[in-house]
Amino acid sequence: MNMFDRITASFKDSIRWSDFETANHLRKDALTESNPPDFKKLKNIMVTSYEVKQIIPMNNKSKVRQIVEINYYKTDNMIEKTLLHDQLWEYDAADKSWYLRSKLPDFK
Repeated sequence: MNMFDRITASFKDSIRWSDFETANHLRKDALTESNPPDFKKLKNIMVTSYEVKQIIPMNNKSKVRQIVEINYYKTDNMIEKTLLHDQLWEYDAADKSWYLRSKLPDFK
């Protein structure tokens, strides 16, 4: 689980600093998905906090569901909003690493 903690901390730091391209590299489907995130639109997002609310181990601990609360604002309107990001993390034994199976947060 130490590796899980390191990978999710890296994801948290990337999101916290609004570095969505780096965060996206921790997603399993990032290179093969047909509808990738629009990083130009995401440049308008500033994250003010990222707090893990719940961690739920699943399937012999090879999958973990994590619920995260993210506060953010868009630079063009400066109104802070809150969202819950439901994350599914999966361990890849071949790569010996954890990957996010969920999409990036949907900042509306």
